[in-house]
Amino acid sequence: MFEQLAQIRERILATPGLDPQSDWPEESARQFIQKIAANHDKGEGGRAQLEFFRNDTTLRWSFASPPWFMRPGPRSGSYRITIDTLPVEGNSPAGISVADMALAVAEEAESQKLVHQHWSAARIAVG
Repeated sequence: MFEQLAQIRERILATPGLDPQSDWPEESARQFIQKIAANHDKGEGGRAQLEFFRNDTTLRWSFASPPWFMRPGPRSGSYRITIDTLPVEGNSPAGISVADMALAVAEEAESQKLVHQHWSAARIAVG
């Protein structure tokens, strides 16, 4: 379903004159999002914060969204960055350890390579 959501969002973004934040046109997508929202209501607040900053270049901001699966675990010291997309591995959402996500945030704060960008980090897939 995640790949379908990405394709639907791309169609919304590619439609001239359509609000890029418009609701999902397909009922199946709306139902899936409702199930997620029932358990992840903080995501709506995060989206509101991102939209507040998205067109503001008067200050230097970088917006980090954790990947779908962020769990305790050892720090590997390596990760990959995605811009404006949910990191995936194959057809499933990707994950990262809390320690590696913290490292990604700290390294971005230091390097400031992702100024004015919405990004996420995920583990580097093996194999």
